[in-house]
Amino acid sequence: VSNGEVKGNVYAKPTVNAGPDIAICADSAKIVSIGTYNTIRWNDGRTDATRYARYSGLFYVDVTNDHCKASDTVLVELSRLPNVDLPEDTTICKGNFIIFTIGERGTWNDGSFGNTLIANESGKYSLTVVKGSCTTTEEANLTVLAPPVFNIPDTTICSNAPFRVPE
Repeated sequence: VSNGEVKGNVYAKPTVNAGPDIAICADSAKIVSIGTYNTIRWNDGRTDATRYARYSGLFYVDVTNDHCKASDTVLVELSRLPNVDLPEDTTICKGNFIIFTIGERGTWNDGSFGNTLIANESGKYSLTVVKGSCTTTEEANLTVLAPPVFNIPDTTICSNAPFRVPE
């Protein structure tokens, strides 16, 4: 410095965006890809540009480019998939019915809402449950069979005498 001049470098402050606060389903836990920086450090020590959330909480990231630093946060609320388990495909006889009962309340394929549905017609039955940001749909097929028809002619049967049903 000879004549009052100061020499130095000016560095641009980096910008980082960890994204908006989000509520996501646990099976889709990618929350953000922040870009390329000289250094990246998340609150848990990870250094990846792409971040996956395995738990709910506040995630913060510090980044540096050259000599400048920036930070951002994102609040993540993970929802677990609802447990929906309809029975295996089922067959019943006409005149009978099956009661589908599930622990979670949801929307059935007929538009009704609840955790129970009584079915007595052949077809595909489904239940969609929404819990937080998670949606699960389960399906089951029901087959209703006509009862067997027996054509037995009028017959007189003697006591203690064998009787055969004609084929």
